[in-house]
Amino acid sequence: MFSSTCGFCHQDGGRHAGRGPKLSKSEKSDEFIIERIKKGKTGSMPAFGGVFNDAQIGALLAYIRGLDD
Repeated sequence: MFSSTCGFCHQDGGRHAGRGPKLSKSEKSDEFIIERIKKGKTGSMPAFGGVFNDAQIGALLAYIRGLDD
């Protein structure tokens, strides 16, 4: 799910910055990341709240947090 939707902007599976920021070792809170996925950021990131359900967004968050390992 990450690679097909997010990977274009968040390079190397989120481990490096691309069009979007590096996500591994993010200091942003879980709540911030969830809201950013849902609502996007004007001019930078589309909103995915209408694309992914809460369980899918939770899985994306778990993937992002797993990058720290």
